[in-house]
Amino acid sequence: MGGTRIPRKLEGVWRGKIAAYDRDIGIEMTIERDKGIRVKLQGQEETSFTLSSLDYSVLFGTFAGKIPTEDNSRFPQHVRLVVVQRGNTLSGQATAVGRREDKDFQYELSSWVEITRKE
Repeated sequence: MGGTRIPRKLEGVWRGKIAAYDRDIGIEMTIERDKGIRVKLQGQEETSFTLSSLDYSVLFGTFAGKIPTEDNSRFPQHVRLVVVQRGNTLSGQATAVGRREDKDFQYELSSWVEITRKE
C-alpha cells in the first residue's frame, strides 16, 4: 500500500453491486487496517486490492477480477476501482481494464458501483 494508512472510518465489510450495462454484479470489500483490503466479485475468488491512493475520502486502486459482460468476458482484464465515501456508502466507478493481444491495444469499460458498510 505504499505507506498509505487506512483510516478507521473505512474499516469493515462493504457489500453492494456493480451496475454493468447488461447485469448487476455483486461485490464485497473487506477493509482492515492491519490486513489491508480484499475484494470478492460475485462468482469469483476473493483477491487482494492494490491501493494506489487514498485522499479526501476517495479510494483508488486495482484488483484481479472480471466484470463479466459479454464484450469483456473474452479478454484478460483487471478492475480499477475509484470510489468516494459518503457516510456508510462508497460509490463511483468500477472499470474493466483489458488488453487485446490480437489487436495490440488496451480497452476500458466503466460501470457504476455502490457498496454499503454492513454493521
